[in-house]
Amino acid sequence: MRGRRSLEVSKDNIDRVKSRVVRMGFPSQVALANQLGLSRSTISNFLNGRPVDRLNFEEIALAMGFSVKELIGEKSTDAPVDYLRKNFIGKWNSWVENFSNDKHAIQDISLDKTILKGVRFINVNLEASDFNNSNLDNAFFSGSILKGIDLHNASLCGSSFENSSLSHIDLHHANLRGATWSKVEIRKSDLHGIDFAASILTDVVFDRVDLSNVSFKGAKLVKVLFKDCDLEFSNFNNSFVLNSDINNSNLNEACFIQADFSNSSMNSCSLKEADLSNANLTFSQFLDVLLLEADLTGACIQDWQINSTTNLDGVRCEYIYRKWNRDTREFTHRLPYDPNSTFAPGEFTNLFQVLESALDTINLTFSEGIDWQAFFASFQDLRNQHPDKTLAIQGMERKGDAFVVRLEVGEEVDKGAIETEIKQFYQAELQRLEAQYEERLRLQGKHLKDVQSSLEIERQRGTGLMRIVEANVIQQSNQIQDTFNARVGSVFNQGNISSAAGEVDGDQLEEVEDLNQQQPDGSCSME
Repeated sequence: MRGRRSLEVSKDNIDRVKSRVVRMGFPSQVALANQLGLSRSTISNFLNGRPVDRLNFEEIALAMGFSVKELIGEKSTDAPVDYLRKNFIGKWNSWVENFSNDKHAIQDISLDKTILKGVRFINVNLEASDFNNSNLDNAFFSGSILKGIDLHNASLCGSSFENSSLSHIDLHHANLRGATWSKVEIRKSDLHGIDFAASILTDVVFDRVDLSNVSFKGAKLVKVLFKDCDLEFSNFNNSFVLNSDINNSNLNEACFIQADFSNSSMNSCSLKEADLSNANLTFSQFLDVLLLEADLTGACIQDWQINSTTNLDGVRCEYIYRKWNRDTREFTHRLPYDPNSTFAPGEFTNLFQVLESALDTINLTFSEGIDWQAFFASFQDLRNQHPDKTLAIQGMERKGDAFVVRLEVGEEVDKGAIETEIKQFYQAELQRLEAQYEERLRLQGKHLKDVQSSLEIERQRGTGLMRIVEANVIQQSNQIQDTFNARVGSVFNQGNISSAAGEVDGDQLEEVEDLNQQQPDGSCSME
């Protein structure tokens, strides 16, 4: 093509250029000629594959969003960077769509302080390019290489990043409000001070990234991994963080007010002076975490997991909740129970700090009563499931209105897995016994209201029996301490139906010893 004074559209592209004229809204060749300031004959020759002066050919191709090589039959993936420089975003996007399956390279270009709203970068290599202070609102990045790119102070509101690799990039103080990130990995980069408010991040990995002073306020993060990141002074207020992990990261003085961190992990993090007030920490993990002087007032800690190296020194907490209602999305089961009472200084720490001396026990806490028949059956199921493991009931204790059963386990036991299994066995047994009890009442001719009334009476009766059991156990054991001393400290709410399947009497206390002495496959019968 080099040196040719005239060019013509290849036969394979004639129909494409004619269709493009129609899609661009030109009713006739004359209208296109007038728009470009060219003669009608020049346009006619171009559209019919006849020779056209090279300069005129290039002008028409540019206006229609084609590359010259493409129209003359020489496929080209050279990105027309001038479209970006001249703010021809529509033409650029059209070109990108035409070559969406190709890899494009425009790395190391400077487009700082450029308006690029809605631009699409699909399979584009933008390595070491400069977009600082540019407007990239609603931009779309997919399958692109963004290594070393400079986007500091850029506006990326509503932008989308998917299936992209980012490393050593500069995004500090960029505005990503309302952005969407999906399947993105970002490593060793500077993102401090950026605004991720109201954004949506799914399957994103932040590896050794500076995220200090970053705002995730109101954002939704699902399956996001923060690994060895600096999140000091970050803001997660009112955010929704599900099934995500923040491991080995600095979260000192970060804010999580009214954040939902259910089913997420903060293991081995530092949260010194962090504000977790009114946060949902249901099923979250705080193993080996520094919570020195953090604020947990109003947080829900249902089934959270802590261990002996979770540091609760100086934690500020006036009250906490032990249960989260998924339907109403409200916290319930407040401690202290009296709504007008608060924890004394240090009381929360004394109540929940896990003792290092209790590394070979698992505490099962029943905050609303316990169905002994369901518990003994589920414990036997657990032993049958693990015949080669050391599993025994060490003791029981009272903690406020909650009842704690302490299991002794061997060093080889995966305590987290055992805790999860017995919870599942217990819930399944409760459902089985309740269904059995309801069926028995129906066979006796009782109506639904009578069944419900009988169940409520049994629940209340079960609570009273729990106190009798407790008194007997405490009298027989001097080992009971007023501490949570499990390998993993856990507060979970089970036993909503207490003794719904039959009577529980004082003779059943002997079952504790019997179960410990039984072979794993032995039966457990409650009469």
